Amino acid sequence: MEMPPADLRDIISCPICYEDFEEPKALPCLHTFCKECLQLLILKSMESDVKKYFFCPSCRRKVYGPKNVALEEWADSFPSNHTIRTLQDNFKMEDSESMCDYHKGRVVEYYCTDHETTICSQCFVLEHRQCCEVDTVEAAADKTRDKESELEEKLRRLAKWMDKKKSKRREIHTRLIDVEAAVRSWRKEVDEELDQWESHVTEQLQTVAAKDISQLEQAIQHGEHIMHNLKNAKTDICDSTQSNKRILKARTSISSVISEATEVINSVDSDNSHFQLSFKGNESLKKSLSGIGSLVVPQTTVTSASLQKNLSDEAAGPRIFPSPTQLAQLVQRWDTSRLNPNATQFIPKGNLNVRTSRDKDDCLITGSTFLPDGILAITDQNNGKIKFFGRSFNLLSEMGFSSDPWDVCYAGGNAIAVSFPDDNFIQFFKIKGGKITGSMGNVKTPGRCYGIDIRGQRLAFICRSRQGSSVHVVNRTEGKDLGTWIKEKAPTLKPGGMWYLAFDDNGDILYVTDDEDNRLITLAVDGSHGTSLRVISTQDFGNYSTRGVATRGPDIVVTSPTHVEEFSVYSKGLRSQIYKARGDVVSVDPNTNRIFISPPSKGQYAKSNICQVRHFDCSI
Repeated sequence: MEMPPADLRDIISCPICYEDFEEPKALPCLHTFCKECLQLLILKSMESDVKKYFFCPSCRRKVYGPKNVALEEWADSFPSNHTIRTLQDNFKMEDSESMCDYHKGRVVEYYCTDHETTICSQCFVLEHRQCCEVDTVEAAADKTRDKESELEEKLRRLAKWMDKKKSKRREIHTRLIDVEAAVRSWRKEVDEELDQWESHVTEQLQTVAAKDISQLEQAIQHGEHIMHNLKNAKTDICDSTQSNKRILKARTSISSVISEATEVINSVDSDNSHFQLSFKGNESLKKSLSGIGSLVVPQTTVTSASLQKNLSDEAAGPRIFPSPTQLAQLVQRWDTSRLNPNATQFIPKGNLNVRTSRDKDDCLITGSTFLPDGILAITDQNNGKIKFFGRSFNLLSEMGFSSDPWDVCYAGGNAIAVSFPDDNFIQFFKIKGGKITGSMGNVKTPGRCYGIDIRGQRLAFICRSRQGSSVHVVNRTEGKDLGTWIKEKAPTLKPGGMWYLAFDDNGDILYVTDDEDNRLITLAVDGSHGTSLRVISTQDFGNYSTRGVATRGPDIVVTSPTHVEEFSVYSKGLRSQIYKARGDVVSVDPNTNRIFISPPSKGQYAKSNICQVRHFDCSI
């Protein structure tokens, strides 16, 4: 049974001062008083005579004081009443909960359902008279308790829903194990076939070679015999003890040995019948290893009429990038064989937190590139690292450097290139499985190098200085200068300049962003103008501060870090659509049709650890 508030107030009030207990002390008779009130009572009782006891104010029972304790310290010697303290704390909590937040001293009596808050009578009169549903606190609490059955039902249904999901998860894990086992079994069968093929070819080689080897061994033995006879003949001729008569007598045998040796030497020089076989692997088979097996994805049924319409629409000309929702609908509606096979397996999208547990600072992403296997490589300039993330956003590896890296790009094969502005060079690294496994040399740059890109043997990079910015294209293996374009610093000393660049697919066109003039510069790399790159066109972005740039077929993606929350998508130099996103660095994965966008490095929207990965299919 709940105790009425008035009775609770009496229990937590001192019988002497009628105020809330301050340091409650309990007497042997279990009556409790404030420590200060009890001490004053003791001192007053001892004024007229020195006694060893005093009377409890409540029950008049004698209470003896402690021995060998000064009279002024008697109250301290009695135990504290912790039960009273607990009741006081509970009462204060209930009392604070029952008081109005807006009108001091007013107790809440009503609950406004419209505003979902407890109110006092003054609140009701002044502000809640027009509300549709206002109940007393007790009535509203009862209605809330009535929702217990609904909560129980929701809990039951949610538990059932979770059981289904967990069951599905178990099925996927089981299926995953079965498919992985099937892949390993198939690989084992292929290995066995390759072992048998190797054994068969080796046996053929040994059979063919054995005959020639046997003939050569016989010839070598015959040659050794003749060589022995020649040495003996030479000894006979050169022996000073031999008489002329004996030397002339051996002349016939010497001539025979020389003639035999001449015959053998001439036969060796003219013999082309020895083992001439070589091996040449089937390069097309090696390049099409993906054809030995694939994951089977259930196909969505498509009517011939709708498919024909989509095909005719696609043939009409270049298309605008669809939104992520439209793309998802198209992927569901179209036959998945029309898309890149890698893109239909597992391509996650969403936010990617690039800060790792080993990072000391928030990230500043200054470079990114997708590798052919879908792995994402990024440079974190703040932490001086290169990081590799798998297709499911899992961290594969991270590597720190004494000098801060800036940009990164795929360099073909199993290599990436990274620019190091403080050291004025671009370093090449060997990679495997999302991890750097070694260095592959570097290219020195004429200044601090920032944005880089590679197509084949062409390496393009931007150098920046106080005097201005320059774009360079070189042959990365020979070091030959293929073109240079210099932009001098504007006399107005506006901030910014050129930061990033990107080749087209053929490596003949170079797109460069310039956030000093908010423009995209298109340069020709055709080698017909000596060592000067040729400006084809410039695209003005108005108030957009251009920063990142990437290409995908005929399409160009440009990001802006400082303007509204948008980045612009351009197709063949014409704006095709604007998407709501912003950032510094952008890269496009041509195999999985994903776009990576780093957060802006400055401004109120800067969130340096959270990047975006979106889906686009430039062929749609």
